[in-house]
Amino acid sequence: SESKEKTFLVYDTSGPYTDPEAQIDIRKGLPSVRASWLDARGDVEVLGDVTSDFRRPRNSGQNLNGTRFPHLQKVLRAKPKSNVSQMYDARQGIITPDPVRWPYGDISIFWNFLSHGIVILNVVWLICVDGMRCRKGSLLNTFLITNGFVFVIGVVNKILGEGANYWFICAKPGGDNPFLIGEWPYYLFTFELVGFALMGLIYLPMWISVNRQEKGGFTPSKTA
Repeated sequence: SESKEKTFLVYDTSGPYTDPEAQIDIRKGLPSVRASWLDARGDVEVLGDVTSDFRRPRNSGQNLNGTRFPHLQKVLRAKPKSNVSQMYDARQGIITPDPVRWPYGDISIFWNFLSHGIVILNVVWLICVDGMRCRKGSLLNTFLITNGFVFVIGVVNKILGEGANYWFICAKPGGDNPFLIGEWPYYLFTFELVGFALMGLIYLPMWISVNRQEKGGFTPSKTA
């Protein structure tokens, strides 16, 4: 008899093996989707040969020619002062997307800019549709709160230890950005100055509007 229970979706962890259009060849292995990421980041180097005493004779043994996989991945190792583990990436704040991790045209770049763009569109909606305006003094409050959180995140990075870089305040992020001028800690000041200058340009007309309304005896009901 047909079950009356509701169906639900589950995450398929089997990889491409359940994809009817996937071309599977166990002798070639799966495509290396992270190869372009590693090349772009430049934090690994290729070894000339394996370093394992167990694997070396098995790579060259004639008796294993019939069973050895013909497509063997190159052995990589982290460059000095680098690490390619997931924990290291997490401490580096790589959860914050870094455009150099993906090649041009990768779908991850689209989702990165879409998610950040929605934040801006939300502010535009509040201003243009809901008619909200910034309070007088809100830019100063934003400056103080932001720098307060920078101090807190800096303490968190210190507690996590070497390699921790949340908010990219302990090391300069990758990529070409005209607003990141100089090395640590100078890029922090230049980026903050540019950021608050742009915020000031947006804030100024709203401050003038609210100031005129208050002088006219009207206090706007919607302020943020």
